[in-house]
Formats: sequence, structure tokens, C-alpha cells
Amino acid sequence: METVARVLVVLAWLSSSQVAAGVAGVGSELGLVVPAAVLLSSALVPCLQVGARPVPVVLTVTSAWLLAARTWGEGWASVLVVSSSAVMVWLTWEDRA
Repeated sequence: METVARVLVVLAWLSSSQVAAGVAGVGSELGLVVPAAVLLSSALVPCLQVGARPVPVVLTVTSAWLLAARTWGEGWASVLVVSSSAVMVWLTWEDRA
């Protein structure tokens, strides 16, 4: 997958998180910062496929979920973490095909 397409997928995910922030009633600052933090932590998930140690990755993703749960609520935090992890794994899966 080309770099431009990857950027568009990530921007689409960030845009959908902005919509979710509006639905969840989250302010504009936290509506951007929290999804960005979750997305950055989820970028480590594909590293597990190439032999990264699982404990640091799990702790990083868990801390991002805790931040999101504190500001967005547990349900929305779970949606953010699962969807961003899925996007990151999908983007790296394309490299293997």
C-alpha cells in the first residue's frame, strides 16, 4: 500500500474519531489529543508480529486505554483502542501480502 493511501486511512480514522467525540460529548481538545495518543500506542501492536516483547506493548496500549477511559468513558475508550489497533494491523498486513 502506498504511503499516500496509508495517510488517508489514518486521517479517515482520525476524522471518524472526531465524529465519535461529538457523539460522546467530549471537548474539542480531548477529542483530538486522546485519539492521537491511542493511535500512537496502537502503532506498537504490529511490532508483536516481528518479535517485540509483549509486556511493554500491552502496558503502552493499556495506558492509552486508561487515558481514553478517564476522558471519554470506558465504552468509547474500548472502541478507540480496538479500532485503532485493527487499523494498524491492517496497514501492516498489506505489507506482508
